[in-house]
Amino acid sequence: MSADAASEGPEKQLLIQQREEKRLRVIHGIKNSAAYQIYLLAKLNGTEDCGDGHSMSPPTTPVADGAKSKRVWEDEAFNWRRKLREWSSRIQGDAA
Repeated sequence: MSADAASEGPEKQLLIQQREEKRLRVIHGIKNSAAYQIYLLAKLNGTEDCGDGHSMSPPTTPVADGAKSKRVWEDEAFNWRRKLREWSSRIQGDAA
């Protein structure tokens, strides 16, 4: 094994750690959004069901896995955010 190959390991680990930190910041930002706050209130009040005859399961937070490709993770985060918005708008519609 060459010296270059030996130094690849820690660099790759640092890159994965940096990705995870960035992804956690994105998750934290979304969790500070109005849509997520509505979701939390509904969860605390036990009103997670949309109540319109269409069962819509609550969105789940993506895992901040630094080993996942950027595109795969961004798709998961985008879908989570979209589902949060849909879910919270349905909850708000029921409360009106």
